[in-house]
Amino acid sequence: MSRAKPVPSASDASASDAGEEMRFESGPYRLFGKLRVQDRRAPTILLLHGLGFHSFEYDGLAPRLARGGLNSLAFDFRCHGRSDGPRGRWVLQDLVADAENAVAFLSRRVEGRIGAFGNSLGALVGVHLAARSARVESLVASGCPTRVAGFAVTGLRTGLLGVMRAIARVVPIRVSVNHFIPYRRILRDPRIIERVRRDPSITDARRFAPSTYADMFGWNALDVVARVKVPLLVLYAEQDGLQPADQSTMLFQAARCEKEIRSLATSHVPDLEDPERLAPILLEWFDRTLRPPSGARTVS
Repeated sequence: MSRAKPVPSASDASASDAGEEMRFESGPYRLFGKLRVQDRRAPTILLLHGLGFHSFEYDGLAPRLARGGLNSLAFDFRCHGRSDGPRGRWVLQDLVADAENAVAFLSRRVEGRIGAFGNSLGALVGVHLAARSARVESLVASGCPTRVAGFAVTGLRTGLLGVMRAIARVVPIRVSVNHFIPYRRILRDPRIIERVRRDPSITDARRFAPSTYADMFGWNALDVVARVKVPLLVLYAEQDGLQPADQSTMLFQAARCEKEIRSLATSHVPDLEDPERLAPILLEWFDRTLRPPSGARTVS
């Protein structure tokens, strides 16, 4: 099996790197995405973003995948970015439905096999998606919040949630997750932190209703990942300031499929902060798991 060579630098990018902006239906909403297709017969990777972020998260990674021969679709979940839906009012299964509808959209646009990459919340959505969709044939889960109660749910936060839910019976409220998880815990690069802070769509999307917080407190991927049958690569960041590495270890141990686990010398969002480090890993993995041996392709 061929192995990926170093990915070309950003200066080698073509005009097609921006992708085709498009929209597709998911329940009552229209979702925004960026589709990059080099070859309809090549594998296509569904890119799933993190909590409150949107498809900009993959503006550095997706062109590198394209230059390595992989198509991709990065889209905004409902209630995020440029997609429809009330900000901060969703549950995990809503986003899984969005991902399933993204796969259905891709099935009409491409002919090759489909894989998925998700980071953080996107990884959790990817696990649910791979357990439910026969069209997803390979998965990479990076920084997956496998069991949120194990690292993020404290007595204080549980008490605050109770107060918020009581208030919400009288007046609709939303509270920013930045009070509990500031950007400096998930990002290291000051320029990226400033860019995220200045994006009003992210600020708005990271203000959640009590019902959304209550759903988060119950996230647990352990039973779900046991139903995943496709090849699974679990990644965790060595410099993750948000969640401990044992979240990824638990996910890996609970999986019953073909699987690997690797560490990255990055922070919590490697796809945004270090796409040059991440891209060769994804290219090699998806080349190996989504192409037949005769169809393997090296990166030029």
